[in-house]
Amino acid sequence: MPVNLREKINLAIPANSCGNLFAVTWVQSGQPTAGKIELEFDGMVNVIHDMIADAKTKYATVADGEELCSMVGDSLAEFVKILARGKDCPFGFSSWCRLGLCENDFGWGRPVLVSNTSSNFKSIFLIDDEETGGIDAWITTDEDEMILLKQDPEILKFTS
Repeated sequence: MPVNLREKINLAIPANSCGNLFAVTWVQSGQPTAGKIELEFDGMVNVIHDMIADAKTKYATVADGEELCSMVGDSLAEFVKILARGKDCPFGFSSWCRLGLCENDFGWGRPVLVSNTSSNFKSIFLIDDEETGGIDAWITTDEDEMILLKQDPEILKFTS
């Protein structure tokens, strides 16, 4: 999960800077958590919350830009190593909510749609829906799992 570092670090960032400032964080499901091997949905939400809190703590102590660049590079390199092993089944998750992506205007008006690109692994991207005020979930998975996902009663309670 990429974690936006802009408001989580104590380094001065020029107001007119642009580009991404993020680090990659991850956890492995299947690791025992509170005596359980498989997590329920709310348990995974707690794991993600803790992962983000740990990243905030880790990056808040960065003293200079070079150290930050090194830490961010290390986070990306470690993630690439995990992908290269091929034995893990990566599942990406990111929330682009409240980033104001639909407010960007590069001279030809605000975007009609903001989306992500497909990935080579399973993923969920949450994106603000400007039209309804809700949240869109862009999900990439294989066809068999998508059929099950569309029928899952827990998921259906939160979708329209």
